[in-house]
Amino acid sequence: ISTRVEKKLMQFPYLPKIYMMSAPHHGSKTSSSYRFIRTLDPDYVLISAGHLSRYKHPNKAVVERYMSNNTEIIRSDQLGTIQFRYRDGRWHGPFCVKYSSQHIWQKTDNTDTCYGRLN
Repeated sequence: ISTRVEKKLMQFPYLPKIYMMSAPHHGSKTSSSYRFIRTLDPDYVLISAGHLSRYKHPNKAVVERYMSNNTEIIRSDQLGTIQFRYRDGRWHGPFCVKYSSQHIWQKTDNTDTCYGRLN
């Protein structure tokens, strides 16, 4: 969705604080306004973006907006496939494909972000 659609959504009388959300339009510069992020106040934002995207998603300013809201950013271009699991009334995760290096020459170490490897 664009910032225009975000404004329409914010006209609803009650928008709850949310635990997790998917960044609109892959984190493009035409979405994720400050007001929208502050209104929803997510703990996590999932940004679905391709590695080395030709569109340069997510936009740097959008990432900074989420960071200024203290929202933890989970990016598929950095972590690969990402999964959260809902069990016993709670969310668990993220679990990531790119969790830690399998070989000494690989430079993958997302153990500070991911709770474990995606099975």
